[in-house]
Amino acid sequence: MKILAVFGKAGEYKEVKFEINGSVFCTYFVTEALRRYFGDGAEVLIFAPSSLLNLYGGMRGFESKLKELGHEGFRIFEIPSLGDWAKFSDVVVAIFLKLVEERPGNVIVNITTGLNIYTFALVDAVRRYVTYRQLERILQGGEFEAKVSSHPPPSTSEILKVELYDLPVMTFFSVPETDLDKLYEGNGKRAGEIGKRYADLKKKFRELLRELRIAFNSIRYNTPLAFYELLRFDLDTEETERGILAYCNEYLKNKINLDLRRVTNAFYAIAMMRSFKEFMNSLKEPSTEELKERFLELYKNSRLGLGVNGYFLHNDIERIESLISKHTFDGKRTILELEHKSSEFKSSKGFSKDMKRNFFAHSGFLKEWTEVELKNGKVILGWKKEWLNEIENWILKPEF
Repeated sequence: MKILAVFGKAGEYKEVKFEINGSVFCTYFVTEALRRYFGDGAEVLIFAPSSLLNLYGGMRGFESKLKELGHEGFRIFEIPSLGDWAKFSDVVVAIFLKLVEERPGNVIVNITTGLNIYTFALVDAVRRYVTYRQLERILQGGEFEAKVSSHPPPSTSEILKVELYDLPVMTFFSVPETDLDKLYEGNGKRAGEIGKRYADLKKKFRELLRELRIAFNSIRYNTPLAFYELLRFDLDTEETERGILAYCNEYLKNKINLDLRRVTNAFYAIAMMRSFKEFMNSLKEPSTEELKERFLELYKNSRLGLGVNGYFLHNDIERIESLISKHTFDGKRTILELEHKSSEFKSSKGFSKDMKRNFFAHSGFLKEWTEVELKNGKVILGWKKEWLNEIENWILKPEF
């Protein structure tokens, strides 16, 4: 459990009694009360503006003051101060980057200490971090828990009751739009010099975005064979993420304003890639049995909003299995070849007039390019190798 907070001047806090679910703690800081309440494993992460740290001669001075007042089990992270070079969005970025780097599990956000503007920045950053963690499991499901803690002003009661409530965050299934060449605002020359040092990172990230787009569109537009035929996920997401963290932090270190949306979207893309990669690694072979089992279950995920895909995929696979049941053959045959041999599919014997439309209309099982093989009692599907590049281009740009 991590307890997150921003602080004001430590000397202005008074010792009071905090009540948390019936337990009372006497301390200067509600964060210390929460730490004691949750016990072993609980830690407080304090985000302190540079201007506040300067009042105490730096990080060590502020840390000493908090310990002097009885706070334990905390770490301090410096964030930019508003009113100097930093905008509100830069403060949010700085907190978000540190959360990604630290990767806390369940979190509690304290909103009753520190200046309101920094508290608001903390809540904004935590919402984005929760989105990031939920996107890491977007295909698998599951929730990432974040709560907010608050209490009345100290002057209102002898014992301050601390309330904990959920911090709701909605996560949507969409491709995060971003560009590592456009993370900064202004300071073009200095930012450009920094960007040149990360040319390799930006190239790898463009490759990651391309593969992410293929994976996303394959699910959204219901072409599951792409997970067996096109996707590899060879890029190391951990290494790429560390590179982007260093890249963004170098901008902040050089007092260059960042584009909050593009920065967070870069990490959202990596998070989604992890979920897609985990799903792909759980697949074995493109049998009709596995396609129905894994992808029909996937489309039931309410976060994706793609339940109708399951209906079409089920019908298309049932049609293929019905066609196969009428034939015995060795090797691979296209669906079109098998239709030519079947009297039940007379109306389907011709070539597709609009191949791209038919590709997406039939779950990617275009009859001219989809091959069928009988193997160990299973029906195995695949695309003809000579058309994989064309199919990849269609999935990347499905619009007509």
